[in-house]
Amino acid sequence: MEKKKSHPLIAFFLWILFLSGVFGVAYLSVQDGEETKLIGKKLIQYLAVQKYGEAVTEMQLLAMTYQFRQTGRIVAFFAIGILGTLTIHVTFYRWYWVIRTFLSAGILCAIACVTEKCKNYIPSRHYSHEEMMLSVTAVILGFSLVSVIMVLFHVLKEVFDVIARAVVKHQ
Repeated sequence: MEKKKSHPLIAFFLWILFLSGVFGVAYLSVQDGEETKLIGKKLIQYLAVQKYGEAVTEMQLLAMTYQFRQTGRIVAFFAIGILGTLTIHVTFYRWYWVIRTFLSAGILCAIACVTEKCKNYIPSRHYSHEEMMLSVTAVILGFSLVSVIMVLFHVLKEVFDVIARAVVKHQ
C-alpha cells in the first residue's frame, strides 16, 4: 500500500477559503436586523424592478428579499459544506476516512446550527428552525457531493489497480 502524501500548501489554502466562508456567514448572521436589510436593499430593488417593472409593490419587494436571502443562505452553506469537507480530508489525510467523514459532518452541522442559534441574542433578529434546517441541509448536500466523489475516485482507483495487476500477472 502506498504512503499518503502531505499537501500543506493546499491544506493552508483550503483553510483560508473555508474560514473566510464561515466568518462571512457568521458576520452576516450576527448583524443587527436593520443593518442586514440595508446591505442588500439597493440590489433587491434593482432586481425587483427588472422582474416586475417600475411599479414594484411592497409585498413583491419583501417576497424578493426573502427569496434572495434564502438562495444566498443555501449557496453559502453549500459552499461551506464543500470547502469544509475538502479541508478536513486534506488536512487530516492520515486519519481513517470514516473518522474524517464524521468529523467533517459534525463540524459542518455545528456551524450551521450555531450561526442560527446565535440570533436569539442579537437585537431585532430571531431564531428560525426552518432556516437552521435549510442551512444544515445545504451543508450536508455540499458534504455529500464531496464524499460521493471521493468514494467514486477510490473505487475507480481500486478497479484500475486490480486490472493493472491482472495485466502484469498475465504477461
